[in-house]
Amino acid sequence: MAGLPDTERGPDGRIHQLDLDLSGQCLEGVTFTDVTFAGETHFDRCTFTGETRFENCAFTGYVSFVGATADRLVFRDCRFGHIVNLGETAFAELSVRRSEFDAAVELELSGAVDIHLTTFAGRSRLTGAPRSLELRRVAFRSGARLVLGGSDVTLYDVELGAPSSLGSLDRNRPVVRHVVGTDLAPLRVYDTDLSRCTFVGAHNLDGLGVESLDAFSWAPRGPLTRRRVVWDEVRLRAEPEPGHRGWRELAGTARPGPGPAQVAADYRALRKARENAKDEPGAADFYYGEMEMRRMARHRDMRAALGSRRWGEWAMAATEHTLLWLYWAVSGYGLRAWRALAALVVVVLGAAVVFRYAGFPGDTHTYAASLRFSVQSAMSLLRGTDEALTPTGEWVALALRLLGPLLAGLALLALRGRVRR
Repeated sequence: MAGLPDTERGPDGRIHQLDLDLSGQCLEGVTFTDVTFAGETHFDRCTFTGETRFENCAFTGYVSFVGATADRLVFRDCRFGHIVNLGETAFAELSVRRSEFDAAVELELSGAVDIHLTTFAGRSRLTGAPRSLELRRVAFRSGARLVLGGSDVTLYDVELGAPSSLGSLDRNRPVVRHVVGTDLAPLRVYDTDLSRCTFVGAHNLDGLGVESLDAFSWAPRGPLTRRRVVWDEVRLRAEPEPGHRGWRELAGTARPGPGPAQVAADYRALRKARENAKDEPGAADFYYGEMEMRRMARHRDMRAALGSRRWGEWAMAATEHTLLWLYWAVSGYGLRAWRALAALVVVVLGAAVVFRYAGFPGDTHTYAASLRFSVQSAMSLLRGTDEALTPTGEWVALALRLLGPLLAGLALLALRGRVRR
């Protein structure tokens, strides 16, 4: 390129530049095209104004941008064969496309960073506090470590060829927005915000390692029903028909999410990941979300079948929806002990009323005696009592002998799920 010292154009038409030191220079709107930087290249403390472009360039030696500032720095079709030093840089925008990094690199990022169709052959470390980091069709052949501070992170079709990690810089958590088309099995995240992350299109979500469920947000419910939720459920419930104000306030202006069947599948994968990590209480929240999405999916199937008058499909969907609704109402899918105990108390008290007025021959039992008999019936699964009963009383006693142990068992199951490790 004209203007570079000690340059010569080879037979291939490329400019071959040996050691280059432009430290402290102010460069405005410069474009380097078909240049091979064969020696050490220094742009330390340079000020790049406008857009600075490197197109079809090769850096076979050490290249340094330490302390440089730039409005927009663009690398297109470049190859880096040695160490790249971006320490203490301040770039408003950094774009890397169709490029290759042959050696292990450590890039200190800032501003808005877009890396697209790029391969990192060696172990890579990307650190800093960029405003946003967008990785599209990027391959980290030997894995990567991302240490970011408060950045919006997007992963589209990212290949992680070895165990990798994503975490915070100085406890300023990065916010992951999308993980589309990315195999998450090699990835471990810590001190990372996943509360607004959509997992639609992610691969091997059940292999994702999440250090803490604090990465996810809480459902907008009361303290007795608090649980961790994924962003796709928030967006789904914020839709006008199934949503309520709490979900809509949490979602803000987010676009509608995927269908409940897809969200249920994501919850199932996340539940498996927590179970593999021996975190049963954490897995319980994702199981609850999975069941909620299944119930919502069956409700939508009911409406669709009813609208098209497919009565067989409607009956199947209605049956499953009813069972799921009952399971939710009486025990919170076996995860809310207080619901099962409350249901047991209601059943026992209601049965006592029936026994008092229609369960015994004559009118010889007080409500206290009827309540005692109701409790005894609820606690005996197979053996009935010796009291004489009317036909109505017999049926109620039979129902109590079935429902009492069932509800007590659901309460114990819920307690076990919350304390098991």
